[in-house]
Amino acid sequence: MKTPPGTLALRGSMYFALWLVLMPSAKPGDLAFGLVAAFAATWSSLALLPPAAGQLRPGALLLYFPRFLWKSVLAGFDIARRTVAKYREAMGIGSSVQRRRQKALEGVG
Repeated sequence: MKTPPGTLALRGSMYFALWLVLMPSAKPGDLAFGLVAAFAATWSSLALLPPAAGQLRPGALLLYFPRFLWKSVLAGFDIARRTVAKYREAMGIGSSVQRRRQKALEGVG
């Protein structure tokens, strides 16, 4: 099946725009590599999801956004919790049980 040129241009420009957003600089070498990466991403996305395979539904995306935002916040807290748990000793932070005992002892004395 032949892919419409508009689909190629849209997907390619979206991947290149994503590349530009993620890059800290816009040096010529970075831009050239970004074009190659956008081309590869466009080619693979067209192979995995041909244009006729599905339709983009903006309403469904809008309904999905609050869930995406909530899950992103939860994932951020989970990563922070795991990081503190991993480096607790180096940071001098006791476990929750140790902190409760310390607080109880300070309240008694």
